[in-house]
Amino acid sequence: MKLTAAMQRFLKDDVVPNYIIYSRDEQYAYCTHCQKEVTIEFKGTRPGRKIQCPSCKKMVTLKSKGKTKNSFFDHGVGIIMEKLDEVIIHYYDVDKTYRKDGTLDYCNIHECLRESFDENGFIEAWDNSWSYGWKKCKVNDYSTYYIAKGEPVLHINTNWQHTNIYTKNIKDVIAGTVWEKSCMDGIFKLKTENYYWRNVRNFLLGYLKTPIDEYLYKVGFYELVSCSVFGHLPERPYERTLPEMLVVNKEHYKEMLKQGNPTYDELRKRQRMTQYNFPECDWEIFKKYFEDRSYYDPFGTTIWDEIKKYFPKTLHQFGKYANTIPGFDTKYYRDYLDMCHQLGYDLNNTFVLFPRDLNQAHDLCVDAINRRNERKAKREARKQAKSYESLRPKYVEQYSYDKGNLSIIVPEDTEEISKEGQALHHCVGSYVARVANGETIILFVRRKKSLKKSYYTMEVKNGEIVQCRGFKNDDCNTEVKRFIKSFAKDAHLRMGDIA
Repeated sequence: MKLTAAMQRFLKDDVVPNYIIYSRDEQYAYCTHCQKEVTIEFKGTRPGRKIQCPSCKKMVTLKSKGKTKNSFFDHGVGIIMEKLDEVIIHYYDVDKTYRKDGTLDYCNIHECLRESFDENGFIEAWDNSWSYGWKKCKVNDYSTYYIAKGEPVLHINTNWQHTNIYTKNIKDVIAGTVWEKSCMDGIFKLKTENYYWRNVRNFLLGYLKTPIDEYLYKVGFYELVSCSVFGHLPERPYERTLPEMLVVNKEHYKEMLKQGNPTYDELRKRQRMTQYNFPECDWEIFKKYFEDRSYYDPFGTTIWDEIKKYFPKTLHQFGKYANTIPGFDTKYYRDYLDMCHQLGYDLNNTFVLFPRDLNQAHDLCVDAINRRNERKAKREARKQAKSYESLRPKYVEQYSYDKGNLSIIVPEDTEEISKEGQALHHCVGSYVARVANGETIILFVRRKKSLKKSYYTMEVKNGEIVQCRGFKNDDCNTEVKRFIKSFAKDAHLRMGDIA
């Protein structure tokens, strides 16, 4: 690409930050942009403050000469667009070295990267930052990579703060393309501290998914344009109106228009107010206790969705209560309401809904739930024991067996099955319910010399020995395998995968 004089001036003067190097003691001030000494008001000057150069009228950053070493270095990336058969983006590395007094010592401008975009969003990229010459790169949605020894290496981060875009030719570049009506030339001319919208790649690709940036620009929502360019707004390509794209209702959209150029936080507030239909005066309550700041899912659920299933009052009443409890924990209160619901408590009763001592009320609910679960578990255990008792005689007749040094024992009761799991450190205790309803059969393999001591546990299901496990789920040893084969043959059972 042949650079015009204006493009060369842009790369030299507008990519890397410009400074006024000053010294109060010496009454010295030098502008790195217009490259000459200037007169400034030294009272109130401090490093990092931005002022307008009285000579070239450029916004510059103050830098103390006394705190500067012998020289200092700055680097930036300049972006210039070009239209050939496709839209081409050229990236230029700009390196500058300044002497202590602010005079320019060294300036190097080098095209390091080139990307081309077609109207379907396909990207090709070439790298020229190393000694290999121009090489084709790999590209994903956010970064460009060059290949070194077969490995992808991040080349350039175009979201870096010292990045600037040449805007004078953008309108001509996008003329006749799918981006022609995108307002891209106006968007990138906007003055903003948010450097994210210097990411041209994201803008070009994002506009193909949804033209939201164009609409935001036309209504003056410039802060939201920068959020959209970097992907902080939801992709809703099938919505037709701007309120639908922003996920706010018409009333909140009108308020945003009246306010003018709303921030992302303001949009976030309006989205949640639309979602939960609460007044603006309750936003601080919602923000304090429920806002999860999920950028990509504005209608994502929050703990408020779980609480309001049981909570019959308004968000405002919730806030009044929560603010009276020191260190109020929203999840803790959610758990309390859930337990009250399980216990059948009347949540319309304010004594239950708004306990003075939340910790005590929560602990009482936990105790009540535990007692109820214990009673339920005991009832279930008795029921399972009774059911197994009726099945056991048939199992004893059918599966009792001994040969050589080993025997098959039918468990006396369901409790013995649980103890077997504890002794052998495996999960047979979790099979009790299935054993009790006849779904599966558990048998014990024991040595004849110690019939009371756990050895191996066998499961029989649908006429097949499906598994036999020892301590910590060990597979069967050779002796046990031979024994099980003999048992299976005599009991007319199929062998599973254990042999």
